[in-house]
This record gives sequence, C-alpha cells and structure tokens, in this order.
Amino acid sequence: MTESFLLQGFPISSPRGFLGWSNALLLDDAGVRIVVDTGGPGDRGTLMRRMQEVGLDPSSVAFLILTHLHFDHCLNLDLFPAATIVLSRAEHAYVATGAYRRAGDTGIPPYVLSLLDGRTLRFAEDELSVIAGVRVVATPGHTPGSLSVVYAVGGRHTVACADLVKNGWDFLSGPLSAQAKASLARVLLLGSRVIPGHDRPFVVEGAGIRYEGAREVELHVVRDPARGPTTTRWSFD
Repeated sequence: MTESFLLQGFPISSPRGFLGWSNALLLDDAGVRIVVDTGGPGDRGTLMRRMQEVGLDPSSVAFLILTHLHFDHCLNLDLFPAATIVLSRAEHAYVATGAYRRAGDTGIPPYVLSLLDGRTLRFAEDELSVIAGVRVVATPGHTPGSLSVVYAVGGRHTVACADLVKNGWDFLSGPLSAQAKASLARVLLLGSRVIPGHDRPFVVEGAGIRYEGAREVELHVVRDPARGPTTTRWSFD
C-alpha cells in the first residue's frame, strides 16, 4: 500500500470565512487506486495539476471515498468518472431529508446530491471493507454521517479521520460534542497515526502528538496596485 497527497490540507481560516483547504489522499494497493476526498471548487486546477505530476489517470481510480458532503471535501468528484463512490448512508440521508438545513449546516451545497446522479454508489453503515486492507468506519460528530478511512502504510495503522479532527490543535483541545468524543475514542483504538482534515499527519504519543514532515503555504495579496502582489509564506514544520 502506498499513500500520497493529491491536496495538502492547511489549518487556515479567516474572519471572511473558512478557506477549506483540505487533504485529499491517493491510496494505491497493487494498482487498485482509491482517492479519499476531492477538495473544493477552488482546488480544481491544483488537483488536476497534481494528478498529472504523479501520473494519475483519473479514470483509473476504482473507488472515491467521500468522508462527508461539505463543499471543501467533495465538489470535484466528477473528475473521477469511473470510480465507485463510497459514502455513508447517514450522510446521504442528512442531505436528502433536509436535516442539514435544520441544523444550520452551511457547509453543505444544496445541489450536492445532484452530482451523484448516474454514479455507482456503495453506502456504508457502521463499517465497510472497500478492499482488503482498506475500510471505512462511521465516526459521526462533525456531521452525522462522517466516515474515517482505516488502512496500514509502512507497517503503521493509519486513520484518515477528515474533519472529526481538523488539525492538531483540535485534537489536543478535544472534540466539543459527546458524539465526536466517542468517535475520536474509536479512532484511537484503530490507529495511532492520524491524518486530520486540514493539517499534516501526526502520531499520537501519550498526551501529545508528533507531526510528520513539513509543509509551506503561500498567499499572494495585492496591497499596492503599483507594485503588484505581496507574497507571504508560512512554514509548518
């Protein structure tokens, strides 16, 4: 099993709103390719370029796992036209019944289920084996139907838990709801290596965490029209 990032998540927000720079994963098990989440509309060009860089033909992706239906995790699903889409039945119902509106969940695009029209779907209940060595488990809390993906890479059990834990700070602070706390407890029984929704992977060590690797994010802001954009970079190491 190999793991690579098609999109790198960053723990960034602003008073204007949530930027939604989430992780998107590519798992490859002897040529069976699985993508986990697709990023949002602003990620489309970056995602397409990244697939070219790694030599990924999007039509070769066998399974697309959507951890939940927030805009920043699912809106490029059409780029993988042949993939069977794995989704929680509870998440589908959360949108189809309009429960997300009653919950005031502004992360759900009202048209998102139309993107699934004509697609092959596999609905997960509590747990579902996607292929041998890769399974999804229900970890509600961020949304009622949130899924985490469990697999082993490099001999280490890994849980890609999406926005159950958005970043390292969220993990150390602890989930807000009882449901999310129960889901996080389940996650920690499944693997000590965690890939959050919007941050680098980390390994849980006692009461703390140890990040893997480094990342750098770059922003371009036009402050002075006579001088062009100002570039600001942040390093995460």
